[in-house]
Amino acid sequence: MANKAVVSLTTGLEDPERVTVAFLVAVGAAESGRPTLMFLTKEAARLALRQSRVRADRQQQ
Repeated sequence: MANKAVVSLTTGLEDPERVTVAFLVAVGAAESGRPTLMFLTKEAARLALRQSRVRADRQQQ
């Protein structure tokens, strides 16, 4: 259990610096070989859903 990394994020576009730091920490943990999980709630989950829709729309064009 000690080798796993879990990053929890609750903010979205209202705090872009916090979002950036959370993703950088998660990427750093994953690149070092640690199993990594990002737990997104509130605005962070909405941000992820919004980005998924943007990608889906671009693929359909």
